[in-house]
Amino acid sequence: MKPIIGISSSYQPASADGSSLRPYVQAIETVGGLPIVLAPVADGANVRGQMELLDGLLLTGGADIDPCYYNEEPHVHLGSLEPERDEYEIKLINLALDRGLPILGVCRGMQLLNVVLGGNLYQDIESFVTGAIGHRQKAPLGYASHSVIIEEGSRAYSILGPKTRVNSIHHQAVKEPGEGLVITGRSVDGIAEALEGAKGLPILAVQWHPESLGMEDKAARAIYQWFIAEAQKNTEA
Repeated sequence: MKPIIGISSSYQPASADGSSLRPYVQAIETVGGLPIVLAPVADGANVRGQMELLDGLLLTGGADIDPCYYNEEPHVHLGSLEPERDEYEIKLINLALDRGLPILGVCRGMQLLNVVLGGNLYQDIESFVTGAIGHRQKAPLGYASHSVIIEEGSRAYSILGPKTRVNSIHHQAVKEPGEGLVITGRSVDGIAEALEGAKGLPILAVQWHPESLGMEDKAARAIYQWFIAEAQKNTEA
């Protein structure tokens, strides 16, 4: 049986911020998963019903996260918010954690996962990080614009090796990791680019968009292959 992967979604129109669902769906299909796009529903019973179908959860990119969830007031450079989506995906994450499902977080997905587990964010990198490199690339999203250094001995290292090139379209970033999470990849300016679960938890999150680099990209494919391999374990349980 192919593992069933739930892909979080938004009611907002697709845009250049990575919220288009097509690349995620194609990535999951390419590496052997069965993708299901999850509609943001409000009723808790319906959220639980969705989660009962799944073998893994993919948290996608999109709008900024309301800083109230990490006890901050909005910064002047905070971007657009989707409160309904925040509430829904927080429920998804908590249910996935309760079930021990593998989670792959992408861009916003990495940030929200971190916040749910008690971490916080830089609301705007340029406002808070001196010497930051450009994290909103001018090139098309299919182009890798900067390097990420991976911590030796980490899960990310076993997947990606010591260094990888990534695309980049974010202005927020993980500041302090949440409980049970470890930062295992950083850009040269110190910004967190990879986050994973400690003690073997099947969690991996990246600040870039591997699916938009395409499954021909070896590193991008390896991330999704790891995710599907972890989800496959649930079909065999």
